[in-house]
Amino acid sequence: MRSFILILSVWLLSGAVALAQAGTASSSTEAPEWSHTSFRMQFTGNAVKLDNLGQVFEGEALFTNYPEKKGNVAFSCLTSTLTANIGLVPVDFEAYFREFPRSRRGKVKLPYLYINGEKVKSGQWIYAPNLKIYMPRKKHVVGKLYNAAIRGDSVTLSTNDKDHIPLILPKPNANFANFGAGCGIGKHAA
Repeated sequence: MRSFILILSVWLLSGAVALAQAGTASSSTEAPEWSHTSFRMQFTGNAVKLDNLGQVFEGEALFTNYPEKKGNVAFSCLTSTLTANIGLVPVDFEAYFREFPRSRRGKVKLPYLYINGEKVKSGQWIYAPNLKIYMPRKKHVVGKLYNAAIRGDSVTLSTNDKDHIPLILPKPNANFANFGAGCGIGKHAA
């Protein structure tokens, strides 16, 4: 949990610098699918442990390649921590992971998450207002989202419990299966 909060703190409160990108991301197609990319991140700012300050970490991301629609989802694995990002507006996650936008503001929110029409207790989320991205703070919520993608569940997120945004969770493909070994998931997990 500590490393998860550290990553969120770094991304939202002190900024993060993307150093390089290499991967297999693809552009938007007619039907959404999962794309994969690798990235390198260097932690900067005053909310970073001294041990991590200036170090470069390798990470990988899995995201929906449908930037024209709201409800895009991205999972990332960095320092053995799986995180999720959900775009409430159209978000190009390929560009997001290529060069992380700096955001010094993060708000704690309590959105409503529904899986197959059933409300899921999801606790607090971090909301980055300038990015319009929600990130669950609890690991079990990230796991529920990941498992919902595997099962093909219908998932919606609502900020006011009225307007439900359907999340784009395409059928798992090879990119999905190959993602996440560093976080203990996927077909290459140890």
